[in-house]
Amino acid sequence: MSNYEIFENFDTRNISSVKIGGIIKYFYVVNNIQGIKEVFKIIKNKNYDYYVIGGCSKILFPDIFMRECLVKLNIDVLQETKKYVRVGAGTSLKKLAAFMASKGYKGFSGLISIPGSVGGAICNNAGAFGDEISTYLSYVKVFENGKIKILSRDQLDFSYRSSSFKQKKAIILEAYFAKIKGNKEEILVRAKANAEMRAKTQPINAFTLGSTFKNKDEIKIAKILDELSLKGFAQNGLKISEIHANFILNVTNSTQKNFLNILVILRTLVYNKLKYLPDLEIIILRW
Repeated sequence: MSNYEIFENFDTRNISSVKIGGIIKYFYVVNNIQGIKEVFKIIKNKNYDYYVIGGCSKILFPDIFMRECLVKLNIDVLQETKKYVRVGAGTSLKKLAAFMASKGYKGFSGLISIPGSVGGAICNNAGAFGDEISTYLSYVKVFENGKIKILSRDQLDFSYRSSSFKQKKAIILEAYFAKIKGNKEEILVRAKANAEMRAKTQPINAFTLGSTFKNKDEIKIAKILDELSLKGFAQNGLKISEIHANFILNVTNSTQKNFLNILVILRTLVYNKLKYLPDLEIIILRW
């Protein structure tokens, strides 16, 4: 396998979970740590504007790109050492969670069916059913300012569906998780139950970015949107899921422009009811 691959005039709808996006001039797929060094040498020399992506399960791409390139991390590593489980930023979260549960390690049974990559999950502090990916994270290996660095969990600022990586220029390459043993049978039962619950209560096979808005304290946004009778509401190729009101589905080749319009409608309705604007859980690229 080469250190990286490059595709020109790449259609980002091919990697978008919601099947929305435009054409990016250069699309780099990085397969290992040497590849990230080589790609960023090119980016620096050509002075490209860029954005780094993972599994794209929470990213809304623009209809027209103004910047030159996207860099996708495809570093797929899953290795158990004496003290840690080492995992690449491009490894799927589902793969990591299934591995940890199979070994009887705590903290991952709630993450068993969340889409996306480990790097993106750490950046967004992904969580479900009482588990968050940051809980048993020990440290990460990152690429920052042309150098490889190690950051411990104590150096990172995790909060509900967020982390300091949203402000940092550091790119997560690998993560190392503590191996905290639990009752393996109970963990597997819980993981199975969580996956089944997710399948019943979320449109897991639809083109969607998952939960659109963050919950606030005890307020569940899906419940508020449901109370506003928004399930099934459709506009310009987009539809509010009839299963889970916090999910916006792309049903007929819609666009970012249409998605942004429906976000304005939903946020306005929530504000009129609760007097606050719900924060987005998704990431919007506007260039």
